[in-house]
Amino acid sequence: MFNPKQNLHALKATELKNYFVSLFDQISMKHGYYNAFDHFLDCTINGFCPNYSVQIMDHIRSVYAEDERFRFGEMIKIWILSMNQKVTDDHSFHDFFGNFYEEQSITKQKGFAQYFTPEPICQLLASIIYGSSERETLLEPACGSGRLNLAFHSINHKCFHHANDLDITCAKMTALNFVMHGVKGIVTCDDGLWPTKSFRGAFLVNYTSAPFIEYIPDSKTAYFLLNSILPTKQEIQIKESVKPLGIEPLGKVKFSSMSEMGTQLNLF
Repeated sequence: MFNPKQNLHALKATELKNYFVSLFDQISMKHGYYNAFDHFLDCTINGFCPNYSVQIMDHIRSVYAEDERFRFGEMIKIWILSMNQKVTDDHSFHDFFGNFYEEQSITKQKGFAQYFTPEPICQLLASIIYGSSERETLLEPACGSGRLNLAFHSINHKCFHHANDLDITCAKMTALNFVMHGVKGIVTCDDGLWPTKSFRGAFLVNYTSAPFIEYIPDSKTAYFLLNSILPTKQEIQIKESVKPLGIEPLGKVKFSSMSEMGTQLNLF
């Protein structure tokens, strides 16, 4: 039976990271690095998303033993505590998952790992673009782990973000980065050059409260919401005409997240 550490809060960032890696290695030896990491992200998203895919979670429960699922839970605690130590103020950010993904060279095809834009470069780009004015929306068509979005958010907390990536694992990492930092936006997994061609799901993050994720399994609903939200920034009008898409008319939906208040999310 798995016995979790009793002094997690007393561990330093390096110790937390090493503990996270050791737990992950124990699981990945049996299930593979990519599958174990992707399913860990699923479990983490499920904690913030009441309507996450029942099929995905049932599959995880059928494949992973109870002991392994307890390890996933411990890893979620480590992530939260690590973020507490790394994100020190409203203008800092930390890409825990992206850094781990790069260090472990996690990929579907062995030998072809992804590496994302370094955080200092993201900060430089954000400072150049935001130099003298504040944008209200930001589109990142190949977001990776959402690192560039986090850099922009650290400067302007009121910006609405649309992040997209062709890799579903990257989309999951970005959604979790959004929820933890209080970023308000939609994360889609799709072909950025040909929308809906390779759609694999979307995540609406922190749209009424934070932290909160709503899973959107179909492209019509995802792009309808995106097109409705982006022009108005603050509220969306869902009309009777969208019933065929499976959306009930809700009237005006007011966005209210930590981002709107000009501060980052603090869970700690």
